[in-house]
Amino acid sequence: MAEPIIDLRKNLESAGGVGPRKSDVSREASSEAAIRWSAYEYAKVERGPYWFFLPGGAALVLIIFTALAKSYFFMAFTALAFALLIAYMKREPRMVDFALTKEGVTAGNHIYDYASLKSFWIFEDHEPQELSLETGRALNPYVKIPLGDLEAEKVRGHLQNFLKESEHQELFSDQIVRGLGI
Repeated sequence: MAEPIIDLRKNLESAGGVGPRKSDVSREASSEAAIRWSAYEYAKVERGPYWFFLPGGAALVLIIFTALAKSYFFMAFTALAFALLIAYMKREPRMVDFALTKEGVTAGNHIYDYASLKSFWIFEDHEPQELSLETGRALNPYVKIPLGDLEAEKVRGHLQNFLKESEHQELFSDQIVRGLGI
């Protein structure tokens, strides 16, 4: 004897389960973006073939030194690090969607709630301009978000309703990355 087939769609319709729940609708309505934009995750820098000589030479010297020292693990680590650096340098930046909402700042699939943020600052002297959010985390205290063509005053006006504006110092690692064009 064949078992009866249960159509779950009919069960959902009779239970009123078709369509978004009220909590989903209210959350969607409350999280409408006040400001929305798209920008590349980082500025793409064109590099000639000679740019790779410096990191390649440094990797080669380290590999030779570690071969002489018979530190094969560090030799493999150096070769892998160089290969990852080259792969990252050749990678094209992705277009990311950003939004400022009543709840927080959205960057791609990540949401930074205002309650978890301490302050913000806009680096207007960078190209493109960047929004810096202080998170309070030890390993990654600042999140940088490119503003693209968006006006800094528009972002500042919205964020001042939720966060204090406090000048952020650019980390030394950020300066190195910017100087190398990474």
